[in-house]
Amino acid sequence: YPAATLTWQHVDNLIVILDAPENVSFNVENGILTISWDGILEAHGYKVYASEVPYTGFSEVTSQGTFTNGNRVSWTSTNLYMTQRFFYIKAYRD
Repeated sequence: YPAATLTWQHVDNLIVILDAPENVSFNVENGILTISWDGILEAHGYKVYASEVPYTGFSEVTSQGTFTNGNRVSWTSTNLYMTQRFFYIKAYRD
């Protein structure tokens, strides 16, 4: 029974590749930017990045907003709606 040789050590060393967030939506209302997406079951959290150009110059802006978690995750910011921005979201595990 080869499976009997597995230990928690082996399980802890597994690499989990997380899916990209799906069904992303954006809303700006009354000076508040909200980005929402379907939650990823295996994710411990998310990081939000922004840039003024679409393909380069992204920096993390996670701390400039707040999260609401659930089946749909939302990130809300009052700091980043004034100029054109491009965003991406990355799920992570600790």
